[in-house]
Order: sequence, then C-alpha cells, then structure tokens
Amino acid sequence: MNGFLAGLFLAAAVVPIVLAARLSRRQPSSSLLSYLLYLSLWNFQTVFTTAFLLYIRYLPKAGRLGFILFNAVLIIPIHAATAIFFADFLWKQLGRRLAWTAKAVLATPFLVVLVTYGRQTFLRLARDPAPSSFQVNAPLSMIIMVLIVTALSVAGILLSGAGKDAGRKKRVMPVAGLTAVGMILGFLFMGGNYSNFLSYILYGFIGLAMNIPALIALAMSLERKRLSSAGRGASASRLEEVGERFGLSEREREILGLVYLGQLNKEIARELHISLDTVKKHLYNIFKKTGVRNRLQLFLLVPREESTAMNGGPAAGRRDRILD
Repeated sequence: MNGFLAGLFLAAAVVPIVLAARLSRRQPSSSLLSYLLYLSLWNFQTVFTTAFLLYIRYLPKAGRLGFILFNAVLIIPIHAATAIFFADFLWKQLGRRLAWTAKAVLATPFLVVLVTYGRQTFLRLARDPAPSSFQVNAPLSMIIMVLIVTALSVAGILLSGAGKDAGRKKRVMPVAGLTAVGMILGFLFMGGNYSNFLSYILYGFIGLAMNIPALIALAMSLERKRLSSAGRGASASRLEEVGERFGLSEREREILGLVYLGQLNKEIARELHISLDTVKKHLYNIFKKTGVRNRLQLFLLVPREESTAMNGGPAAGRRDRILD
C-alpha cells in the first residue's frame, strides 16, 4: 500500500509538469517557459521535502549528512529560483518585464536565510559529522517562498484589474487569483501534525495541489486565446456556409459566430441578452446537427481561408501571434 501511494505521489508530481510542457510547446512563449520552470522547481522541492520527512530516519549516517548538505546548499536557492520564475511569468503576462534589480530584491531574503542557515549547519557538522539524531530543515525559506508567491499573485490581480486591457484581465486574474488561494489554503493545511507515512504523503499531495487550479485556469485561458485567434481567420461567408450546410437556425448561426470569436457561454449570454441555459441548449443543438462533440471540432468544420493564410495576411497574422 505504501509503495502504491508513493508511486501515485510521484505521478501526481510529474503530470502537471508534462501538461505545462505541452502548453509551452503548443504555444511557445517566454512567459510559459517561466511558468514551466516555476512549476518544475515547485514540484521538485515538494517531492524532496516529502522524501526528507519520510526517509531521513531510515538512512545511514552518511546519507543523513548528504540530506543536510543538500538542504543547506541547494534547496534554499531552489526556493529563491521558484519565486523569481513565478514573478517573471506573472510580469510577462501583465505585459511588463521583470528587471534584474527586482529579481535581486526577491532573492535577498533567501540569501540571508542561506547564509544564516548554512553557517549553522556547517558549524554543527564540524562538531559532529555524523549525528545520530537531529532535525534539520529550512522552514523559513519555504515560508518566504509561499509568502512571495502569494504577494505577487495579489499584486497581479490588482495591476491587471487597474488596467484597461480586458483580454489581459481575463488572462491574468484567474491564474493569479487561484494561485493566491492555493498558496493560502495549502499553507494552512500543511501546518498540521505529521507523524506517519500516510500523513507525510498527504503533506506532499497538498504541496502539489497548491498550483493545480491555477494551471487548469492557465490551460483554459490559452485554449480560449488560441480558438479566438484562429476563429477570427474565418470569414462571415465561411460561417454562413457551415450554417446552411447543417441547417442551423438564425440564432444558432449567431451563436456559432460568437463561439468562433472565442467567447464563453456566459459572455455569449450577455452579448445576446439571453439566459445561460438557452445558450447551452443552442450549443447542444449545434453540436447535434453538425455531429461534433466540442468547440474545437466545431472550429475544424470551417474551411480555412487558404489564400489569406498562405499569403501571410491578417488572418494568418492573428493565428501566429504569440502574446506573453
């Protein structure tokens, strides 16, 4: 049972990174690369910390010494890099550039902890190179990392909310908001009493779950942007052709056009001044008549503007444009 839980935990650590990597490959941008690095470092240090808590008591003295040195020399810089990569991602999403001075400011508290904690660790090891019992960790570094990511998320919400770019608000606020909520809830739950294998694995799962809602929101935002960018390449005549071919009603054709602009159900309802249930009913009828299962398949029904796309015209430009 313990082996199964450990395998499940490792899979839970890898799957979000794979998803972020796929997003970065499908829509390459420097902001997505920063988020991929942030998520990879976050999950790595979560796995390491969980393994440290689980297996330190079973290691020989030499192995314990290795854990102490790794924690003192590498895990604190990893915490610093995690916070900096998240800041870089968020600032790029806001259309800004994170200056080197800002990165230095973010790294400063971790440097203070590293110097203080590292000095204490090496002095202790100098007195007793292979202690039989000890408790060595860097909780302050982890707390600082969580607080910085939370503060950056709140700042992202405020900055995007104060701006006039509606697209940027839709892109930044869900990810920043869910990250902040995940950090706060995860930090509260991780403060419990952990004393056995199951509780330590739970601790690890909580650490991994802190970023999952924000990652899902980011994936949905990118997919919506992709469909919106591609959908603008389809002319009204092409959409009308689909409507005639499948016998769509006037209202269904109207909703089809808004779907191709990347609008969500709630936005379509506001645009047409109808209820959300009515939008869902019309979409169900569109899917049934056209024989598709989702919006992506619906988009593929519309023939591309071949001449425009091949010549690099406006439609192609909108499809190819990558926003950080």
